[in-house]
Amino acid sequence: MKPWANTAAGAADLAAATPPYSPTHAGDVDISLSPLVRQAVYVDLSNRMLADVPKDLPYDVASLSLRHNMLTQIPPSFGRTFNMLHTLDISGNQIVVLPEEISHLQGLRELNVSRNALIGLPITIGSLRSLEVLDLSENYIIALEMSMARLENLRMLNVSDNRLTSLPSYLGLLSHNLRILLVDGNPFDRSLREMIEPILT
Repeated sequence: MKPWANTAAGAADLAAATPPYSPTHAGDVDISLSPLVRQAVYVDLSNRMLADVPKDLPYDVASLSLRHNMLTQIPPSFGRTFNMLHTLDISGNQIVVLPEEISHLQGLRELNVSRNALIGLPITIGSLRSLEVLDLSENYIIALEMSMARLENLRMLNVSDNRLTSLPSYLGLLSHNLRILLVDGNPFDRSLREMIEPILT
């Protein structure tokens, strides 16, 4: 088994069973054509000092962690290439913008882009209709996209520690399924702060 590859049967034993992945170049991934690797759907490349998304990831990866690397962007081709993803963790990088083509991740249920340098979201974020968990915390976001009102399956939204001065009224459209909304650590206008502070304490 390759050090980054994981299967549903061996997820818990990956770290103990394999040596750490040490790329010759940031972005290199050694892919074998063995049946075992072709079954791999869980990939963990966290803490690898990667500057780019590896080009040789299995196209059918379902869960991908690229957290705590040195990524500054997600390539536009990412959404089309890995459209079987249901979990994506790219937290702890230096990403400024997400590509509009992220809309192709139609099966994505969990997206973690916390601790990056995002100043906003693509308008296509609302196309991720299967999304249930969205973590945008610890970025520089000043406003939320109106298209987020279409995220009808969203159960958890974390926008804490950004630069929001207000919360859009269309978030109310998500109230049917939204169970957790984290908003602390934003420089809200005084009137909004007075309204939400009793909820946060």
